[in-house]
Order: sequence, then structure tokens, then C-alpha cells
Amino acid sequence: MRRPRYQRLRQHRRRSGSVWLGIIAVLILAIAGWFYLTRPVSGYFVLVQSAEPETLLPHTLETEASWRLAPLIYSSLVRLQGDGTLASDLAESWWTEDSGLSWVFRLREGAAWHDGRPVTVDDVLFTYKTLARPDCPGPLGRKWRDIPVESPGAQLVVFRLPEADPFFPRRVAAVPVVPAQHLQGIHPADWRASSFGQKPVGSGPFRLVAWEKGKSLQLVPHDQYHLGRAALAGFEVRFLAEVPDPGSLRRWGLDAVLVSGDVNQPAGLFCSRQASRAIAVGSTWYYLLAINQREWPGNQLAVRRAIQAAIDRTLLVRAVGETKFSAVGNPLEPYRWLGLTRPTRASVPQTILADAGFADANGDGVWERGGAELAAKLVVWQADADRVQLARAIARQLGSAGFRVEVVEVDYAEFLAATLIRQDYQLAIGLLDFGGFAPLDELLGSGAGPTADDTGYIRGGANYFGHKDPALDQKLAEFKKADNEDSLKTALWEINQLLIDNPPFIPLLAPRTSLIIGNGVRQVNAGPYSLFSEVHLWRKVR
Repeated sequence: MRRPRYQRLRQHRRRSGSVWLGIIAVLILAIAGWFYLTRPVSGYFVLVQSAEPETLLPHTLETEASWRLAPLIYSSLVRLQGDGTLASDLAESWWTEDSGLSWVFRLREGAAWHDGRPVTVDDVLFTYKTLARPDCPGPLGRKWRDIPVESPGAQLVVFRLPEADPFFPRRVAAVPVVPAQHLQGIHPADWRASSFGQKPVGSGPFRLVAWEKGKSLQLVPHDQYHLGRAALAGFEVRFLAEVPDPGSLRRWGLDAVLVSGDVNQPAGLFCSRQASRAIAVGSTWYYLLAINQREWPGNQLAVRRAIQAAIDRTLLVRAVGETKFSAVGNPLEPYRWLGLTRPTRASVPQTILADAGFADANGDGVWERGGAELAAKLVVWQADADRVQLARAIARQLGSAGFRVEVVEVDYAEFLAATLIRQDYQLAIGLLDFGGFAPLDELLGSGAGPTADDTGYIRGGANYFGHKDPALDQKLAEFKKADNEDSLKTALWEINQLLIDNPPFIPLLAPRTSLIIGNGVRQVNAGPYSLFSEVHLWRKVR
């Protein structure tokens, strides 16, 4: 017997209500689960890397392992974020005066060392005046010898530059400030072996609590850190000569692995979280093909452009190692904060040569003009296997474009003599490092050849390529007058384009390094200029 309509409606409402209650319950559980899974959790962040530092006082060293970990322990006046942009650190503000010849930094109030003492102007002055001493070893000291520093009071530190340098705040970011009280009386040459380097006192986001040599470093948050106490409960760095199999890494509960290799490898195998991601750290340096414009055929603009068009970086990466290197297209590509777009590669080097009057007159595949062949010797340091492979691959590519290239492998002394002292090379595989923000006018301006000081350090007019370009000189002059980030970016964009249009060298490949990190770690901003500049913001979630 059919039930009355009102009973059917009542039953339908009960069923509908039950369905909606079920949906609401599922939503509540989903939201609660999301908050549970994304809420901060206690425990150490665990990173594994192959290289162990010799000391945690890196100022007189060149070793990457010591410098990489420095931002965990120390602070600088300003800090470089992963992409190369600037942020405040011990200095709350900074500005330039005297047409760029003076830089002023105002220290923030409340910064403290790990032992509780306040960070003072005296600590900053001690750090920089020590580096400026003639007997301070290492490359960092050489960069500060001609830059007096003083304090007029009121938490101010003033640097007097011999000439304007818009990159100066970025140079400052590379100098960890150290406590004068702990290092006064220790000669800078002895810093490397000092006990302070084994038990450092910094003002950075973490302080060292244990260092078991050959195994790991243990750090805990600095409670008085001036940018706010780190969200992580602790930071552990484990040192392994070789990365073991992925299964054992997962069993060890790692959060991140720093690797030199292919960023596209299955990152989820490495870390304790089910899902992981690979952050391409990039590099501040790259290999380049130097072209000596003092010699034939590099003194011909059409030849340099044809060489640029003939280089296929994709094939170079395959020749040298796809897991080791990545292609570099822009001369200023390491300045990642510029946001440069990859230039389009020309595919017709022979057309460039033909338009300039070159031809394969003998039919032997080698083009010539006026009886002068496109023949060159490519000098390479024989002990660097990657450079040698790169040189051979380039010789093959240029050979297909109408050049005859002979690879000449030499020892390091002869390589330096040919490229820096005699400067009688034609082509060479070199290395260009932007990590120290080298003066671009010295590197690329139409100045005299390089000169060396008593330490052999190359300084002043270091135009290794014999490159002379009035348009580039003008842009370099504008670059030096830049007094803000916008004008700095504009000048560098234009310089980059001029280096493509009239190339003194050809950028080739950069080492491929990546930070493989679990998706359970949030707010990570890592890059070639600093892995850990914002580590105090990192947090682990479930």
C-alpha cells in the first residue's frame, strides 16, 4: 500500500538531512586533517652533504663547505636572499653618500651574540679592519684593503670607497661579522686553526651545541636572534663521503640532501617525506670560451658572432655530463635577480661569415678571407677533465662551422701565463665567478691589461680579452653611478645585451647543484647566493 505523500516527504527530508550531515562531517574532518598535517612539528631539520668544513670561521678560507654553513651561525650587515636580492640583517637601513663614494649602514638595536652580549659598532669595525690588514690571508681580505671604515656614532658605520661601486652592499653581505671580544689578540693568519672556529660564537639564527668530527653538526635556535627565533627546533648537518642508497636515507629520516647532479632525479626517494621537491640552487660561476681580441681571428667581430652562433650548449651539456652541468645563455646569468630571458641562439654561423667576406675557397671546410684561415688554438688546463671535454666538444662544433681548432692541453702555470701574463692565447676555456661581485669595469672595460699586487692577485684594468667597446664603456660608467636597485637593474640589462651583440667571451656551462628537500618543509628560499639566508623562517609540518 502506497504511503501518504506527507510521510514520503518526511522520509526524503530525513535522508537528505543525513546526506548533508555526512558531507559536513567529511568537510570538518578534512579541514581538521589539513590543519593537523600542516601544523608546525617539533624536531630537528636534518640535512646531509658530502663536504665537512675544516673550521666554522671561514674568513681566511676559500673552501665552500665553511662558507655555505656560515649564514646558519653568523649575521652580516645585510644579507643576500637566495635569488640575490638584498634584505636587512644587522643593519636596519643603508644608503650612499658623496656620489657613491661613501656607504652608510645603521645598526639595529637589540642584536645579540650567542653568549648574550650585544652586537656593537666595535664588533663591525673589528671585523672589517682585520680583513683590511695587509697580513690578513685569503681572498676576502684582499677585497677590503683599500676601504677604510669608521663610525661617527649613533649606531652608524661608514665605508669610504676609492671609487663608486653600486654592488657594495652585496659585497658587505658576504662578510660575517665576528665578536671582537673573542678574537682580539689572535692574528688573522691563526684564525683558521683557532679554537673559536671549532666553537664559534655568532649572532645568526642558530648556535652550535655539538660537532662530532666526521659525522655531524648540531645547532639549536638562537633565542635572541634579531629577526625572530627560528621556527625549527634545531638544525643538524650530517657529513657523508658518498650519498648512500635512497632507501637508507629514508630510514635515517632526512629532510634534505644537497647534491651536485640532475635536479630532475626522483627527489621523493631521498627525503623522509613522501613527496619531495628539488630546488635548483644554481651557481655563481660558469665556464666560458674566452676569445682574445688581440689575436687573429678573434679580433674580428663577425668571427666572434659566428663562434657564438656555432655553440650548441645542449650538445655541450651532453658531452660533459647532463647530471653535472646546465647551459648558460646570458653573460650575466648568475645575477638571477635580474630575471634575464634566455637569448635566442642563431643557427647560421656560415651566413655571418659569408656576409663578412669569408669563404671556403679551398673546399677543405676551413673558411678564410684574404688568405688568412679561421684557424685557432684552444688552450685548456689539462688537469681539469671537465674543461678538457668541453674544449674538445667546442672544437668539433666550430669545425662544423668553418673553423680549424686545435685543442692544446697545458699545465696550470702555462695556462695562467698564456691567458693572464703573456695574453697570447687565441681561445681558452676559462671560469668566471660572480660570487664576489667582481668590478665589471675592470673585467670588461677598455682599460689596460691586468696588473698584479705583491700577492699575485689580479687587480685593476683586468680586461683579459682585449675587448674595447665604447658603448659598453659608457654603460659601465652609468652602472657605477646607479644608486638604487631599479637603475642598477636597468644598467645591467643593457650591459648584458651589449655583451651578446659584441661578445668578448661566450658563456657555456654552470655546475648543477640542487637542494632536494621534503615538501614537509615550508617557506624555503634558497639559491646560489645563499642557501640559508632565510632559514629562520623555515618550518616543518606533518
